[in-house]
Amino acid sequence: MAAFRTGAASRANHRFTIFLFAALALSATYSPSLQQVENLLPVLAARILPPVQSSGAVAVVAIDAASLETYGAWPWPRDRLADVIRRLQRFGPERIGLMLPLSGYKTHAMVGSLAAELEQLDDPLRKKAAGWLNRLDSDAGLAHALQDAGNVVLFAPYRKHIRQEDVPQLPQRYLHDAGSPQAGWRRMLAGLLQAPVPDVVRPQYPGPLFLEAAAGVGVGEVAREKGYRSAAPLVFNAGSGYLPGFELALLAGNRDIRVMPGTGIRIAGQPLLPAPDLVYYPRPAAAVPVYSLQELLRDDTLNAQLRDRTLLLGLTAPGLVAELVGPTGRVYSPVSWSAQVLDSLHSGSAFVMPGWFFAGQRALLLLFALYLAFVPAHWHGRRAPLASLLLAALVLNTGVIALVVRAVWLPVTGPVLYLCFTQLLLSLGWRRNGALRVLNEELLQTRVAFGEQLRAQGQLALTDRIEALQAGTAACTGTTGSGHGPVCRLPASAGCTGTAV
Repeated sequence: MAAFRTGAASRANHRFTIFLFAALALSATYSPSLQQVENLLPVLAARILPPVQSSGAVAVVAIDAASLETYGAWPWPRDRLADVIRRLQRFGPERIGLMLPLSGYKTHAMVGSLAAELEQLDDPLRKKAAGWLNRLDSDAGLAHALQDAGNVVLFAPYRKHIRQEDVPQLPQRYLHDAGSPQAGWRRMLAGLLQAPVPDVVRPQYPGPLFLEAAAGVGVGEVAREKGYRSAAPLVFNAGSGYLPGFELALLAGNRDIRVMPGTGIRIAGQPLLPAPDLVYYPRPAAAVPVYSLQELLRDDTLNAQLRDRTLLLGLTAPGLVAELVGPTGRVYSPVSWSAQVLDSLHSGSAFVMPGWFFAGQRALLLLFALYLAFVPAHWHGRRAPLASLLLAALVLNTGVIALVVRAVWLPVTGPVLYLCFTQLLLSLGWRRNGALRVLNEELLQTRVAFGEQLRAQGQLALTDRIEALQAGTAACTGTTGSGHGPVCRLPASAGCTGTAV
């Protein structure tokens, strides 16, 4: 805690404490940890705002309990997935998001050797045997279905805190380099505008056969247990470049994506998607419609409702996927949450983080540090805590109002926490030093009283000796037998042990 003694040295120590905590807070703004704290403000706003209407551009095709009961337990063979994709194409969707794991191959390795032996057969037999063999090669059948559709985006899952070293290399066409900051003042202040660098992820990519046949691939996190979601990364750091998130890949299709950390994402032919931290924060919206796959495979009356929509196919059956709780408390399956994010991307309904977000956050931290440094030390007993509390409430209310009214996210949560935490330490330090001052004063008064008591006792003893000496002088009686004069016999209390001649 800061020292509050008087003098230039104590004031320097006081300000050193303030700016030390400011430096720690500034360094934290370059890591994702503090940004998790900043997320508290849009989460609060999501609880207040009413849900907006959905865009109507997205629908979920659910592999639910009824579908599994009809078509068999999960996982399904690849040829059944190929049939599902062909069936969904009949509805005329804009894109299909296949939120299902496709890593590895299911076809037996012997199929390849049998295909080589078929070349030795005669023409009629070779064609018939090739047809039978193609039915056995379910992976090739799924790849053909993906290629024929031409609009299917695959899902590449990853899990946090799990190292996955042995993963296939992703084709370079799916990687996106980070664009340089814009010219002018953005380039000059790149350090202030720099967003926290996301961690490198190692997704489980679909097999190369499927990657080459699909229209795209997007990355997403797979939760093993119930979790909370309030945002979705637009891109993921793959080390040598950026991979689009599953929702961004569905939104962009085959259009080029430009990644600009500290600014946002630009899709060719579309306005800039502001996201300095490369994360999307959807506003609460009405639920995206969910259709059971069992219903779609049997009913053709939904053509008009599903035409030109983006269909997300994924598991929703209880026990097979983890539940996700959204910012409003609504429970989603992973595919339903992705559909909600994609629907928000289509409608543009989101909490917008301005391009100067991180520069403003760091500037506000410095302003609060200067404010605390120039507050008189003796104010930290009562005046400064009240003033800091009012200032924190004013700044937080401004942030909430900006989110509710304009959907603009101001960087106030982290600086306000710094202000409150540092002010608390300073106030505790002031109270501690005040208690020490009182203790020192009491100790000093005790020592003074003790000294006065000792001095009083010493003066009393001296007076007694003087009186004894005076009494001894007056008590001299008689003379010595030799005639040498009077003999002075002093009492022992006067300190005399002999006779004076």
